[in-house]
Amino acid sequence: MKKVVLIIIMLLWIYPMSVMAQRGCCSSHGGVVGCSSNGKQVCADGTLSPSCTCTPPIVYGCTDRKADNYNANANKDDGSCIYTVYGCMNAEAINYNAEANTPDGSCIFQRESIESISIPYEIEYTSDKNKVREGINGLKEITYQIQYDEQNKEIQKTFVSEQITIEPVSQIILQDAEEKLIEESEEGETTNSLFFIFYVGLFACTLFLAKRRQERKCILQKVLATPQKYIWLILYFVLIIPAFIDIFLLILPKKT
Repeated sequence: MKKVVLIIIMLLWIYPMSVMAQRGCCSSHGGVVGCSSNGKQVCADGTLSPSCTCTPPIVYGCTDRKADNYNANANKDDGSCIYTVYGCMNAEAINYNAEANTPDGSCIFQRESIESISIPYEIEYTSDKNKVREGINGLKEITYQIQYDEQNKEIQKTFVSEQITIEPVSQIILQDAEEKLIEESEEGETTNSLFFIFYVGLFACTLFLAKRRQERKCILQKVLATPQKYIWLILYFVLIIPAFIDIFLLILPKKT
């Protein structure tokens, strides 16, 4: 009887060892080979770990929900998250953004522009005929810094420098020629003034005589009597000849 009880006790002690490892999370039983239905580690010798549970497999990826490449299945962040960064991606632009991954049309480019401008020559006067010469215009180059966008539209124009490439040569004329030009100019002004005075005086005289001698028939009287008198008056003054005719008619002795 004692032998039977002893065998039963030995069987009860051995059976748990065959089903479940007692310690070490399968380290003393050949290592982990799987996972049981209740989450326990399955050892290489077929036993189950009494305390160590299965660890889910590691899935590397981006775990940030704000990232463009967020991986909902990942449980281990591997630093691969990508975020949208707007900016200029053209390396030739002055505002190139090396961190940008999405173009936003903000690129600004820069170039130099050179403009040529004529320099007018000056006029000098001399009494020596041997020094007389024609003038020559000079030339200067102005450098600007131009900034423009992706559509080649100018944004800003900044002055950089200025350089004279051709010096102007003054025109030298005789002093007598200068005085002659001044005299001709003064004569022209005098002629214009005299003509204006004569012109005004002629029409003032015509108007005066037409009012004084209303019994005489003249062109001006007919003009003033028409409904469109202002239009005819303009033609009357512009043509001048009608005024001379009226003067002739108004100053002649009246026939009896």
